[in-house]
Amino acid sequence: MKLTKVFVALITAMLIIALAAGCSAPAKVEDPDRNIKQAQELIAKAEDAKSSTTRDDDYKSAIKKLTDVANSAY
Repeated sequence: MKLTKVFVALITAMLIIALAAGCSAPAKVEDPDRNIKQAQELIAKAEDAKSSTTRDDDYKSAIKKLTDVANSAY
């Protein structure tokens, strides 16, 4: 019986931690215009990249910057 209560308490604690982590506010972007410009530069750089790995990394970085700007708007 005590073991069941311990498991229920552990699961409840894990759910509370997961909920708190999911509800945390995104980081604020200090200068959204700068991030947008950097994303544009990364996209232009990716278009000229010879390596698909480099191109993918540049696109990924650009998407991350634009996502950060979008999330900081709320």
